[in-house]
Amino acid sequence: MKFSLSLFIARRYFFAKKTQRAINIISIITTIAVAVGTFALVVVLSVFNGFEGLVIEMFNKFDPNIKVSAKVGKSFTISESNLKQIKAINGVAYAGLALEENVLLKYGDQQFIGAIKGIDNGLFNYSGLKNSIISGNTLLNYKGIPMAIVGEGVANKLSVNFDNAIQPLTIYFPNKEVNNISLDPSNAFKVENISIGATFSIQHEFDSKYIITPLNFVQNLLGENIVSSIEIYLNNNADVEKTTASIRTIVGEGYNVKGRDEQHEFLYKIMRAEKWAVFFILLFILIIATFNLTGALTMLIIDKRQDIFIMKSFGVSTNTIKQVFIMNGLIITFIGVLFGLLLGVLLCWLQMRFGFLQFNGEGSFVVDAYPVKIISSDLLYIFAVVMFIGGLASVMPVFNIFKNNKFNLIEQ
Repeated sequence: MKFSLSLFIARRYFFAKKTQRAINIISIITTIAVAVGTFALVVVLSVFNGFEGLVIEMFNKFDPNIKVSAKVGKSFTISESNLKQIKAINGVAYAGLALEENVLLKYGDQQFIGAIKGIDNGLFNYSGLKNSIISGNTLLNYKGIPMAIVGEGVANKLSVNFDNAIQPLTIYFPNKEVNNISLDPSNAFKVENISIGATFSIQHEFDSKYIITPLNFVQNLLGENIVSSIEIYLNNNADVEKTTASIRTIVGEGYNVKGRDEQHEFLYKIMRAEKWAVFFILLFILIIATFNLTGALTMLIIDKRQDIFIMKSFGVSTNTIKQVFIMNGLIITFIGVLFGLLLGVLLCWLQMRFGFLQFNGEGSFVVDAYPVKIISSDLLYIFAVVMFIGGLASVMPVFNIFKNNKFNLIEQ
């Protein structure tokens, strides 16, 4: 009953015209400040979410759900029985082998040091590589002949000419079998030629480094039946943690078993740290703006001194009167938060739908417009934090004034 009374009077005070016009102005300014601060938080966090989602999506085209690699050394051998056990785990859609090495690439007169990654057709189909082909054929083998799919950046550095189908890509790898210096420098390298079938584009880190070939081609180049990783793709409803634990049991302690977040753990930590750093900077600005409530409530209490005496004469307790003014501050905060959330979500939706805020320049970015992603938990965090700050800014002046009996509000 007391709460309902406090809320009713607080609502009347908020909407009623005050005798001092400055109180109305300060209340309006505080509401706008809360709305603008909330709006900024929604937009900034949604843009960070959009960029994070974009980066994750690009990495996911190249990275498997789970990757197994050796803790010591770059390569290892895997038994057929262990691979079958991994494939038999509930939730595993496909498990394949990959072999990656740094090599010297030569095409015509151009040379470039890059990385060759050999994968089987299954991995090629399950990864996003097949959908990232921008020119050429989406095949690793053409009529039994191995083909190379090169990153767009590598193709540019090698000046690849797709009209010249005869020109092969020559790949050099150090010959580990040569222990002494030979008079013939060509003995120091193993050399293989391969035709370029297509180019892919995912993101700069991959495009400017990798060429993709069949696994057996790389194993023949290295002269060893080894792999550098087991790449595992999961079904949509798979339990990642449970599957990872099962894989660790099969492969043993000598291997790293990493999910997608762990494969680029530092990058994801940096992105999330930046997001929350900006959040707290904006929140600090919002705190300063919200504490305009202190002035608004102080002036309101002075303006309503007569009403306070009347309420006390009717037997209304001091705590109930305090609640009236605290509720008034919370109403101001709530309306500001509500408008801020609605405007922020509306702008983000319009950006997601129409992409009207675009990057300057042409051809320099993966996407044309700023990526945006609204996460409901972020909206709940913003609402809860801003309401907490508004509540704190409302409680402090009210309790201070009544505790010290400023303006003679309580009879001695």
